[in-house]
Amino acid sequence: MAEQLIPARAEALLDEFERDIRDGFLLRSITVVSATCEEYGRRFRALLQER
Repeated sequence: MAEQLIPARAEALLDEFERDIRDGFLLRSITVVSATCEEYGRRFRALLQER
């Protein structure tokens, strides 16, 4: 079951990231884009550790 949950959670997290990063670019704010990348980098690493 865990093997199915991790890919589904990763896909949902990627969808969130795409939305948030797009918003940062629309704002034309490198600060927002950078912060978003850092935040999601941490979240993806945490997800990897759950495997």
